[in-house]
Amino acid sequence: MIAAPHVAPPPERRPRPIRRRRTRPSSARALGASCALVALLLANVWLTTVAAERGYRLRALRAEVGRLQEERARLQAEVAALRTPERIERLAGMRLGLRPPAPHQQVVLTLPLQEPQDDLAHPDEPPWRRFVAWIREGVASAQERR
Repeated sequence: MIAAPHVAPPPERRPRPIRRRRTRPSSARALGASCALVALLLANVWLTTVAAERGYRLRALRAEVGRLQEERARLQAEVAALRTPERIERLAGMRLGLRPPAPHQQVVLTLPLQEPQDDLAHPDEPPWRRFVAWIREGVASAQERR
């Protein structure tokens, strides 16, 4: 018999290991979700606390505004009472010794009527030109006095 050439048996194929996707262990996922949930809850508590604090502050400020408005009204009434002519006349007599003038102490002045000035001679002239003319007249009169 003729011997067949020696052929090496085919290499054994090892089954390929199944590559599994790397995944986080379930405990790590749970921990991450728990941290996110705690962060959200803390943010909610913080925002609620800030809102409550500002609400209390707003209530206090409104109460203060009401109190200040009442005080302002009271002070305005007091000022009005202090400004009455009767009170001023009474204090002038008591503290300063003032009294109404006697008829011989009164003087009546009569002023002559003045002719209207020529300021409005040119009503269509702009006010700045009238102002410049007034300044020039003042400067001219000052130079004449020298």
